[in-house]
Amino acid sequence: MQSAKISSLDYGVSGKVTTFEETASKRASDLEALALSWDDELHAAWSDWLDPDRFSFQRGYTVLGGSLQAHVDTVYRASTAVVRRMANEAGVVAPNRVLDFGCSVGFNSLAAQGLFPDAEVHGIDPEGISIELGTLMASRLDRGQFGKVPQYHEAPGERLPFDDETFDFIYSTTVIEHVDDVNVCLAEMARVLKSGGAIYLDAPNYIFPYEPHVGSMMLPLSPKSLLKTTMRMRGKGREAGFVDHLNWVHPGWMERRFRELGLVYENRAIAKVRRVLSGEGGAVHYGRAAAALQFLGRLGLSGLIGGALATSRLYPSLIYVARKPGGPDRAA
Repeated sequence: MQSAKISSLDYGVSGKVTTFEETASKRASDLEALALSWDDELHAAWSDWLDPDRFSFQRGYTVLGGSLQAHVDTVYRASTAVVRRMANEAGVVAPNRVLDFGCSVGFNSLAAQGLFPDAEVHGIDPEGISIELGTLMASRLDRGQFGKVPQYHEAPGERLPFDDETFDFIYSTTVIEHVDDVNVCLAEMARVLKSGGAIYLDAPNYIFPYEPHVGSMMLPLSPKSLLKTTMRMRGKGREAGFVDHLNWVHPGWMERRFRELGLVYENRAIAKVRRVLSGEGGAVHYGRAAAALQFLGRLGLSGLIGGALATSRLYPSLIYVARKPGGPDRAA
């Protein structure tokens, strides 16, 4: 599983900070830096995690700012901006327990802990080396800055190690397409979510003709063999195997599963498309598609294009807020 890195940050192989990273960093420029005590053990753990020979969902991960300290600070600030946005989208104000589903090394978990200092924050990921690094970083936090620290768990999303109705707020960003069983993971999220709690989930929309992880055009819900052939023709054959584990998630699949689980959901991707069309922002992750949408918006076609995209589901990303009925209207 990968986290958001912002959704994690999705770093480029060239080492140049992408537009997304620049945008996220600017949004977070006024945030407090991460107070972290660095030592040889922490440097060594990062070196192991960044080993290019180690297979990971963190493709093309680039260290920013010229040093690990600068990199960690940059990503923490950006993650804080993103977790704040997710919480605002979900209407979350003061949750008691938060789950970072697919936390990787835990930047989003650290961000959640900083934003909600009184909350109990947990991160889960099946990759042991990521959990070890996240736990080590948490142990090096300045407890004057963090009264509490996140707790990390090595576990698959299909078997969450928590009791029913544990969390007020669960977020999962660019993770669900990587799991072994999408339906089971969503069921597990619903199981551990409190009544009245909220799930924020985003992922690529595979009805849109582009695969963002490998940077390749594709037919909607393309056979993987065809996408891999396209990649080989474009000189990306060494990366073609990466697509084997991906799940072609799409709005119909997500919404059907939310209904089966008794969750009430809001499709926020359509609102994002309308913001991009109107020039109000929200173009992060949309790349060239954002420029095209903004051009059409300037031609006065916002309403027509927005309606067509909403009907066809032909937008780049899935963005959902799903709630479990009962309890308060907002996770608080």
